[in-house]
Amino acid sequence: GSGHMGVGISLAFLQAGLHVLLIDQAQEALDGALQRIRETMEQEMARGRIDAVTRDQRLAALTLSTDLAAIAGAGLVVEAVWEDMALKRELFALIDRHAHADAILATNTSTLDVAEIAQATRRPEAVVGLHFFNPAQVMRLIEIVRTPLTSPQTLLAARAVASRIGKTGIVVGICDGFVGNRLMIVRERQAGRL
Repeated sequence: GSGHMGVGISLAFLQAGLHVLLIDQAQEALDGALQRIRETMEQEMARGRIDAVTRDQRLAALTLSTDLAAIAGAGLVVEAVWEDMALKRELFALIDRHAHADAILATNTSTLDVAEIAQATRRPEAVVGLHFFNPAQVMRLIEIVRTPLTSPQTLLAARAVASRIGKTGIVVGICDGFVGNRLMIVRERQAGRL
């Protein structure tokens, strides 16, 4: 998905020097995403954080597509669509058909049961949650959500990915809101009472 989180996640990977294939079903959405990515990089240049060469290298590492089959060469697929279980399960079934046999399949869900999403695939051991916080390219925390079927190899790879992109990865199990949102909900509820 090339919405707000998809753009932020793409930027996080591009900042780490990785190649990114950003997929959406609508070309208009991809055009908008590319514009937001370019604007963010221009802001980084204006702040002196990157130069034109770095910007151009990052843009060259970005590919846009409306063809889900293009994920066949990816080692990691990160889904970032609406928080809707039926949609995520449908998408993961499609991802499972097109992704390389050794690919890690990750969801950016902030609240949904990752094990239920994994059941839509033939390889639930390769499914993990990678919950980025907003804005994904800035926030350091990433929740790595393991399911009862997530393999040790998948978990180890997910932790390595988090480290590679400069994030502080914390491994969590499945519970309402994981850690970050669970704490935020309690804090906001208490603030409301006060």
